[in-house]
Amino acid sequence: MSSVESMRLPINLTEAFRDLVQIGIALTSERDLASLLDLILSEARRFTRAEAGTLLLREDTTLGFAVLQNDRLVRELGETEMQRRLQAEPLKLSEMSLAAYVALTGDVANIADTAAIPPTTPYTLTGWRFPRISTAPKSANA
Repeated sequence: MSSVESMRLPINLTEAFRDLVQIGIALTSERDLASLLDLILSEARRFTRAEAGTLLLREDTTLGFAVLQNDRLVRELGETEMQRRLQAEPLKLSEMSLAAYVALTGDVANIADTAAIPPTTPYTLTGWRFPRISTAPKSANA
């Protein structure tokens, strides 16, 4: 059995559909942008069973941290210290981090094994390391 197969969990489609409907209702009733973004990330993480997630917003030549959630780092550092360390500075688009690459190109990156990223990729991973990463751009115009 491959590592991907061993990670698959059975999904009850009826329950998943009910969850999506409830998420949609919650999203339409939220009016505060910060709370809405936090809710979107929380529900996306719950739905995908992700340990962490980040929403970055593009501001001119940087990506600012809008929402940052990371269960492991909260356990290790505490919520306040995790937020302080990871939100200290916005990411510069001129430095080709994975987030900057996705923001500039519009490409989706789904990296199954971050330890196996070849040195020829047009981006680098900086900071905290995680075994798997998925990133996708969201345009304000889309």
